[in-house]
Amino acid sequence: MTQVVNASAQTVSRASVSYPATLNNYANSSLQGINALKTQLTNLVNSCPNTKVVLMGYSQGAHVVLDVLGGGQGGSLGTATAPISTSIGSHVVAVATFGDPRHVPNQPFNLGTSTRNGRFPRSSTQLNVLNSTYSGKIAAWCDRNDTFCDSGFSTNVHLTYLDRYQNAAANFVLGKVGG
Repeated sequence: MTQVVNASAQTVSRASVSYPATLNNYANSSLQGINALKTQLTNLVNSCPNTKVVLMGYSQGAHVVLDVLGGGQGGSLGTATAPISTSIGSHVVAVATFGDPRHVPNQPFNLGTSTRNGRFPRSSTQLNVLNSTYSGKIAAWCDRNDTFCDSGFSTNVHLTYLDRYQNAAANFVLGKVGG
């Protein structure tokens, strides 16, 4: 995010989403993140209706970001949540995620080397919303053997996405916001 802020020719502000972001009681933590981001995003768009929104997330943050847009939870994560309204989501111009535990391979927005589902794969309904509404706006990195997004065995792969993809992610976002 810092690289985007420093390189952009536009006025940029950033905000984080306040939620537990913990592995303990993961389903509850991610649900709190989804609810917090929906509220924060709705308030931002209502206050600044001409703003361009960029969402970025790593690991559970990636899970939260894409669940807000495509609908979330469900299955072992508990009751499914609806996607954010398109009147709010339409303000999102770019999304960059890394190591999403809800990764499903062969999506048009997937980048990286993963070929397997993450720990909590999204439903076809959720993927349909992401693909039909946001696909061209999303760059989602997941690499082979990542413990969380590829159901692999390497925590190191999960912890080193920025080493591999920081410049690509920043360039993607800057291209979407217009520099």
